[in-house]
Amino acid sequence: MKRIWIKMASFKQIKDTQTVDDKYSGRVIVYLESEEDFQIFQERWFYDEGEFLEFRSADQGSGGGCAEVVGKVEADRQRNIAAFGIIDRDALMKDKQWDTFWETDDDKYKNAKPFGDHVRQLCRWELENYLLDPEELENMLADVGKDAPRKKRPIEFMLKELAGHCNTLIPVMAINVLLHQNKKESLAIGFGADCLSRKDMEKLIETRIGKDFPETLDETKVRHTEHIGKIETFAENHTADSEGYWDRLNRVIDGKRIFHRLSHQNRLRTDYRFHLARRIREKKKIDKELNDLVNSFKEA
Repeated sequence: MKRIWIKMASFKQIKDTQTVDDKYSGRVIVYLESEEDFQIFQERWFYDEGEFLEFRSADQGSGGGCAEVVGKVEADRQRNIAAFGIIDRDALMKDKQWDTFWETDDDKYKNAKPFGDHVRQLCRWELENYLLDPEELENMLADVGKDAPRKKRPIEFMLKELAGHCNTLIPVMAINVLLHQNKKESLAIGFGADCLSRKDMEKLIETRIGKDFPETLDETKVRHTEHIGKIETFAENHTADSEGYWDRLNRVIDGKRIFHRLSHQNRLRTDYRFHLARRIREKKKIDKELNDLVNSFKEA
C-alpha cells in the first residue's frame, strides 16, 4: 500500500502569528485611543475580564486616536477577528460629525453609530470625564489639596465646584469648536486656569477672538454665542450648581481641562487620575454606561 504524505505548514511558517492568536483566542479585541485609556480600562477597571476581552491601545507609536481605532477595528474585522473600538466624544468634532456631536439625548446619541456598528463613541467628552467622581475628588483634596489635611466636606461642595468649572469652561469649549471648524489650533489645556468666574473667562475669550478672527470679528462673535447656546442646551433643565447640571455638561466639557483647573487651583503636583480610577473600581462606581458597553462586547 502506497503511503501518501501531506505536508502541513507549521505555525513557524505563518508570518502573521498575531492574527492566528487573535482569531482563535476566543477573546474579543477592544481598541482604545491611547495608552492612558488602556491603563485605566485594562489595568484598573476591567482587569478581570481577560477570559472574554483583550483591551489594546491603538497608539503603537503612530499617535493613536480615533482614526487609528477605526482602522485597527476594520483591519481585524476583515480578517474575521472579533474586534470593537471605543472612542471619545471629541472624536465626533474632529471628524465633523456635528449632528451626533450636538445630540443631547443619550439614547439617540449611542444609536447614531457614525463610525459603524463596531466602534462605539463615549457619551462624555473623553475618558477623564468618567474619573471625576465628586466624592473621590473630595477625599483626595482633603488629603493632598492646598488646605490639606482638612476635614472632608459634604458632597454638595464638590458638586458645586465641579459645576462651576464646567460653567467657566463653556466659552472655552465654544471657541475651540470654532477654531476646529476654521482649521486653527485649539486653546492650550491651561488656558484661563486662573479665571475664577465665567465673566473673567468671557473677557479673556473676547480678546482671543479678536486675535484669531480679526477679519470676521462680528460674525465670529455671533457664532461663538450660538455654540455657547448649544452647549448650555445639554443642561438647560437643571440649575447652575446642581448635580444634574454638572452631570449633563460632563458630556461636552473637556475632562482634561477640568482636571487641570482642579490641579492648578488646589496646587496639586501629581497626576492623580490613575489613583482615582483605582478608587472608583474599589468603590464599585464605574459608570453604568461603561459597564453596559463592556458587557455588550462580551455578549458579541
